[in-house]
Parts: sequence; C-alpha cells; structure tokens
Amino acid sequence: MHKMFADWYAKADREPSQKRLQSRSAGVESFGDEADLDTLLGLLRYLGGGNGDETASSALQEKLKQEDATFLLRDNDLELRVLSAISLILMINSDSSTSTAVALAVDVAAALGTEEVGPLGRDLVETAQRHLMEEGRRLRVEPDAAVAKRSKQPALDAGDFSLPQEGTDVAQVQTNAAGLAEYVVKLNTAIKSLGAPLRALAVTQDILAASTAFNAVLAEESSMLWWLVGEHSRDLEVPLASLARDSVCLVAGKDLADLTRIIPGPLSVRAMIHKALDSVGVDPTGELELGQVVDAVDRHLRRRWLGGRDLTRLRGIGRCLPALAASIEVDDDVDWRQLVKSRDGILPETRLSQLDWARLCYSECLLLRQDEDRDD
Repeated sequence: MHKMFADWYAKADREPSQKRLQSRSAGVESFGDEADLDTLLGLLRYLGGGNGDETASSALQEKLKQEDATFLLRDNDLELRVLSAISLILMINSDSSTSTAVALAVDVAAALGTEEVGPLGRDLVETAQRHLMEEGRRLRVEPDAAVAKRSKQPALDAGDFSLPQEGTDVAQVQTNAAGLAEYVVKLNTAIKSLGAPLRALAVTQDILAASTAFNAVLAEESSMLWWLVGEHSRDLEVPLASLARDSVCLVAGKDLADLTRIIPGPLSVRAMIHKALDSVGVDPTGELELGQVVDAVDRHLRRRWLGGRDLTRLRGIGRCLPALAASIEVDDDVDWRQLVKSRDGILPETRLSQLDWARLCYSECLLLRQDEDRDD
C-alpha cells in the first residue's frame, strides 16, 4: 500500500477500517497492472465528467469488487472518483511505458483548473506536473565523461610453450609439463586482470550511448532556437508576424510540438513560446476565447494538421485540437461551436491567455503524437 493511500482515501471516508484500506489498495493495484492507455484516458474522462465514458470506471469497479464483495456498484460515485484519481496517481508514479502519456493527459485536462479532474485534483495534477518536469530533466542530462577512466592493457606473458614431439625423452616431457603448469597460472592471472578493463569498457559504452542521446537533445534544442530566431511558421513558410494575430498562439504551439523529438519536451518551452509571441508583437498575456483562436487559423492549415487523424482519445481531455477538428467537420463557424459543445463538452467561449492557448496546443500535439506512435 502506498504511504499516502490513507490520506488520499480520506476524501471518500474519514475513518476507514484497515481491512477496507487494504482491499481498496489491492483493487487499485490490480487494476493498474492490467490497464492500458485507452483505459487510463477513459478514467481521466470519467473524472472530468465528460463523454459518459463508463468502460474504464467499470473495469476499476470490477477489480474493487473482486477484492471486497461489499464494494457498492451503485450510488457510490464519490468513492469511485477518489479511487480513480488514486489509480492515475499510482500509474504516473510507476514509471511505466504509459506514465508520461498519462501525465501529459492530466496536465492537458487540468488546463482550466484542478476541479475538472476530481476530488484529488490538486494531488493528481501536481503528481503529473512533477513527473513531466523530472522526466524532461532526466532525458536531457549531459553525460559525465569524467567517470570513464583509462585502463591499462592487461599483461599476458605466458612464455613460449610447445607440446613435446614424438620420441622425446622423459626429462623433456617433465620439463614441458612444468612449463604447462606455469603457463596455466599466468593465464589465470591474466584473465583475472581483465575485470577492471571490462568494467571500464562497460562504463565507456554507457557514456557513448548517453552522448548519442544527448546529441539528439542538442539537435532538438538547436532547431527550436533557430525557429525562435527565424520567426517563421514551419507549416505555412511565412513570417509569424504575417499571420492573423489571433492565430499565432496555436501556430506557435503546433510548430514547437513538431520540433520536439524527446517527449515531454524541454522545461523552457513556456519561455520560448512567450518569446516567440512577444517578438512578433502578440501580447502573451492577452486573453482570447477558444472560438476566436480557432477561427483565426487558416482553414487550409487546419485540414493539413488534423485531416484524417483520429482524435477520439483526446475528446473529453483536450480542447484546442478537438475544437480545430470540429471546425473542419462543419464549415459554418456557428455550427462547429454547437458541435464541439454538444459532442466534446468544450465551451468555445472559454478564455485563456494567448500564452496558455499556445502551451495547451503544444501539449495536446505531443499527447496525440505519443498516442499515434504507440499504435504504430
């Protein structure tokens, strides 16, 4: 049982028995052992109250019922929501193959406030953000080549030895036998001396692998800096300053996401977006409605971004990409707003700063790509 489990569970029951805590913890762990990314994203949608996603919550209920037959399947929403949030926290902390994707999804879903991700919103969001920060830092650590020490070549001086030829006398055979014994002793000593060079070789190989990975980091960040200096849209190949002013935030977020090869991206992304907007005369702190920024993006560009891509997993979690997708499904600017509101539970009149819209678009693009890479 996680050391914080009782504290988290207190949101549902202030004075639970030890038996109940143990059974609930076991049910959550059993669920986590089998849950795939689709199920975990479904659980997050359930916490956000969107899309009526019951498959994931039903899977969790089944595991909880197996551990405790008294677990209620009806009229028990608060406890189920608390346990859903705990399940996501534990999955992020598990450092599994889905941890970063789940953390990204939580960060995206919480863009408008922690109340949207259930009773443990603050704990869940802080866990996700901490994971993204630590993972981003871990993947970008410069290797310390100083730990690779030069090793001396082991000396192997076994001397000359040849087997006795046919017809040699007994004395020669005895001499050769003694020489063989000495040869074996020297060979054994030499083999033992190989330990240190082999360990040094292993360290060197690790350093080379880390250096290769760090070169990818440098290449990624170099591309981002050139983009920042160039002030051009990668998709449209025109200066950012020439675009409709309200569209620059989404275009900048999408551009930077395309340049990010190592997910979850560098810690400086928010600062780079701020600089990019400010450098072309867009106020990063200026607030806009979601409908405004979507309508401002060139319609042809919207189709290039999202035409034919499956955004099902982002529904109920993201905002920018589902809204952009709805806007190309329905050409009329009024009708797409109605569609995204009824189908995705997204309010087109939601207001955020242009910096926040860009950062949200960036994270949604990373989440979508990671999800697509997993399918491939």
